[in-house]
Amino acid sequence: AGPVPLAGFLNSLNQDAHGIEESASVIKDALSELDKLFSGSHAEDRTLLSEKLVEAILELEEPLQTALAPHLLSAKTSESHGFVRQMIEQFPDRELVKLIKLYCSAKDFSAEEILEEIKNIPLSGERLRGLAPLLSEELSLENDLMRNFFKSILEKDKAIAKALSGRIQSENESAILSEDAKELQELKKEIADSVTEHQIMTLALGRLREVISKEVRLSNLEEMAEKAIEILIDGIKKGEVNIAVDVVSILVSECKRRSTNKVANEILEARIEKACGKEIIEKMFALLDQDQEKWLPNVKRYLELAGGYATQVLLDILVAEERRGRRRLICKLVVSCAEADLESVARHLNDSRWFLVRNLVYVLGEIGDKKAIVYLKVTARHKDARVRLETIKALSKLGPSTIDALEDMLGDKNPQIRIGVVKALGKIKNKDAVHSLMRVTIERDILLRRVDLKTEAIVALGNLRARSAKSTLERITRIRSWPFHIRKKKLKEAAVEALAKMAGAQK
Repeated sequence: AGPVPLAGFLNSLNQDAHGIEESASVIKDALSELDKLFSGSHAEDRTLLSEKLVEAILELEEPLQTALAPHLLSAKTSESHGFVRQMIEQFPDRELVKLIKLYCSAKDFSAEEILEEIKNIPLSGERLRGLAPLLSEELSLENDLMRNFFKSILEKDKAIAKALSGRIQSENESAILSEDAKELQELKKEIADSVTEHQIMTLALGRLREVISKEVRLSNLEEMAEKAIEILIDGIKKGEVNIAVDVVSILVSECKRRSTNKVANEILEARIEKACGKEIIEKMFALLDQDQEKWLPNVKRYLELAGGYATQVLLDILVAEERRGRRRLICKLVVSCAEADLESVARHLNDSRWFLVRNLVYVLGEIGDKKAIVYLKVTARHKDARVRLETIKALSKLGPSTIDALEDMLGDKNPQIRIGVVKALGKIKNKDAVHSLMRVTIERDILLRRVDLKTEAIVALGNLRARSAKSTLERITRIRSWPFHIRKKKLKEAAVEALAKMAGAQK
């Protein structure tokens, strides 16, 4: 789609003033999904899409732009840091400043607060310095205030650049520091009060992204990748999980880009694995314990980027976890990163604890990979009925190809399992299930002890629009109501409803 129809679609979300915030949230979620979709794609594709989205956003009405601005400009609000950063770089200077102005005006910030917000916008120091005159003009900021602000940006940028070039030695070696390094230390002390930790780490990360992408010497690449991990760990310690997300994004994208270089790939993969160490993941869980709503989106994104590297660590934590709520959360996070690592999940399916196996069956169903069917056929015979019920749910999420596994479970001794299977057969919409459902429907049961099972089979036949069952269902609608009036009534009502569905489908 071109920018004009795309803008038309975005504007259509905003039908009235009450829908503005909700519309902005919808667009923000869409950007987050695009970030995931394009994370492994070619750079030119991402650039093309970001250009179109920028043009579309600039076509939006001002109220919607104002509501959307925090999701684009605030590193704390945005869940799609990598993609949003690339989008912001595509905004023309004057349009970007206009967006910043809308954001700051809506918040009613003071001049100092405006500058603090600008510091957190994911822009390079060079771009910020280029925007200085426009920012000063549009936001009516005093020249001295702007000059000091950009002076701190410039000094900090230089400090980080030198630090990443290895020109700062350890504190223990301060006695033999070169004049240049001593000067740098003094500079760091001088600007320490005027910059935030977040700002320092963001600048360092921006510099690392640039250095790593251009580095050809493997020894230097290894050093830079190790520095990235140091920033990641420091970010998590300070509660800056978004910084950690950016680090993993850099390492993963660079690993894909250098996929043909075996040694470079091994260097980067080793750091991604390190980023998924148990100690680091547990620190993230400590943050989630403090405020799950605040940290969960970034933690989830972190694990999505890390992929299979994080799966085993999460499973190890899950195996040791006794709290039900925490296990449920871990399962959701495992789903975020385990798509390419079903074997790691399956290795724990023989655990003696039924609740753990049930958790893992849930994970296999949520991942949605048909390769999981072979593992679910094993849990379909688990001794605990609760695991078998979860297996039915998981199989029903994997589509029509699960019919054989489900039909095998129709012989289960537990009536709830059989009912669950029949419901699932109606849900997966595979016509091959009609024969099994018919067999359940007409199975001899003089006392109608299995009326619930038969009723669900009839409902499933209706869902499948099984015309071959029409005569059987019509016969059920004509059966005498006595004896077992209530049970027969239940069957007849289900048959009438199933026939109505078939008639509707035929029309």
